[in-house]
Amino acid sequence: MVSITGIALTKGDDPYVMTSEASLLTFFETNGGYNAPWSTDTNDDGLNEPWLSISLDWADPANVNLNMYVVGSNNQSYESSTSNSRFEGDYFNGNLFPGGVYRVYLTANGNSGPVDYLFTATDYNGKVSIIESSITNNGFIGKITKTGGATNDITYVIEAL
Repeated sequence: MVSITGIALTKGDDPYVMTSEASLLTFFETNGGYNAPWSTDTNDDGLNEPWLSISLDWADPANVNLNMYVVGSNNQSYESSTSNSRFEGDYFNGNLFPGGVYRVYLTANGNSGPVDYLFTATDYNGKVSIIESSITNNGFIGKITKTGGATNDITYVIEAL
């Protein structure tokens, strides 16, 4: 996602006036709910769950299939999305998993060269983290560091690998 901010001339009284309205350019499409904060009280305890929405999009989806996994330090799978469609998305259920470092792993199927991808993580407060790169073979692309407890004191730090 690219945002361009600059000086735009618009017709006004002078006859032109300056404005600084930003224009958003999006090269990838949205992945619905996986690109928005997850905010619901799934266990009826009166608190919204502090989950992390994770989303994956990639270029040229007709010839390529990427699958996404979130694994712990022992390579145990905590979340996965293997829909064989244009997008992959899931919710990292942070209040159900222990604090620590989790890694995001992609499998690349059907590609004959590098595939551009966009990984987006949106926390329950609306903070968005983006990893945009390319992948040729299966591999780890990022890490999620989760700190905090089982309620809304959880924080997530997303970093590219």
